[in-house]
Amino acid sequence: MAGFGIARKLPGPLRRMATRIDAAYQIVRPPTVDLSKLRPRRPYRGDDVAVIGIFKSRSGIGRGGQLIALGLEKAGARVTRVDVTDQMGIPQAESSLACISLDECLTTNPTDVVLVLNPPLFVDALLRLGAEWVSERSIVAHWVWELDVLPRPWRFATRAADEVWASSEFVADAVRNSVPHYWGPIKTVPYPVDLDPLPKGDRSLRSTVRARLGIDRDAFVAGYSFAATSNFTRKNPEAAIEAFQMAFPAGQDNVALILRCLDMAIFPAGRERLVRAAAGDRRIIILDDASGGAPSLGEFYASIDAYLAPSRSEGYGLNLVEASQLGLPVIATRWSLSSDILSRPNIFTVDSDLVAVKDPQHQYAFMRTARWAEPKRDQLAACLRRVRQSQAANRETLSSSTP
Repeated sequence: MAGFGIARKLPGPLRRMATRIDAAYQIVRPPTVDLSKLRPRRPYRGDDVAVIGIFKSRSGIGRGGQLIALGLEKAGARVTRVDVTDQMGIPQAESSLACISLDECLTTNPTDVVLVLNPPLFVDALLRLGAEWVSERSIVAHWVWELDVLPRPWRFATRAADEVWASSEFVADAVRNSVPHYWGPIKTVPYPVDLDPLPKGDRSLRSTVRARLGIDRDAFVAGYSFAATSNFTRKNPEAAIEAFQMAFPAGQDNVALILRCLDMAIFPAGRERLVRAAAGDRRIIILDDASGGAPSLGEFYASIDAYLAPSRSEGYGLNLVEASQLGLPVIATRWSLSSDILSRPNIFTVDSDLVAVKDPQHQYAFMRTARWAEPKRDQLAACLRRVRQSQAANRETLSSSTP
């Protein structure tokens, strides 16, 4: 496609993406060629699988790679984990996970390669592996995406995959609707989160974290943990503040809301928005990268009584599953959530209105037809009140039955 007339008419970023995909498969063909025949299609076998991901990053996609690898192993595959965190210029977190590099991967002979990487990292990894090595194996793209249509570069990237695995039905539908002529299977392959649940914190950890944050041990605490890199406006933390203050007006002091975002520095306007929304409400605690001493994710979960997630859209929602696994009630926007999440215990969802995507971070530029959900604030607030009342009633029942 790099030599095609149509490619020259594309905007610069799309033209470069199309050129790079073609370079990966040495495509220099006239425009009449059927693109589905430019590379021999290879069906997924699942015998010996290289899973390529950012395993050593502190990110949802990094954890997703490990979960997919565990799921394939449980299905009987021999799995080799290939980490590209450093090669992709992504900060590394401490990890004891045994992985090999892309260079070492070239010395192996897997039947299949599953890349748990969104474009453009998906394409970058294939380019580094080279056309000859890649062409001898089945290539599977495992993607997570949060809008109802794919970006144009992603549509080009499907040409490099024999199969596309989507993290949820919502994502699979976005692929089908955006690439109606894709020749390969599009499958829903959610993260097998129950293979690696987070360990539960004990009551002493709860007390320690609350004391450090200045929260009474008997207070009802709602919490939301999100990343600004995952798009601040999509994550919609201001709605959490609105719902909390609707549920518990000023004067109700035995309640608190924790907002945890450890990469707020990339979008300082977001912190300003949160501070304005909180309007000096001391019950609302904002924990970011500049606050220092922010709790780990495990400590955060241990300190709260309910997980409040008013996101405008989710490609999957790992935090929702983690909170549910830990026994926390989860209050979330229903739109875009997978059946895998909706079927879990303690999941409470609210209605929403679909609205056009408006993104001051410009991560969704050129996606004029995309929509996401505006959750009903009154329903979020009502759920918060019910959860608090239910937990208070349970405590009363327990205390009255204790001799």
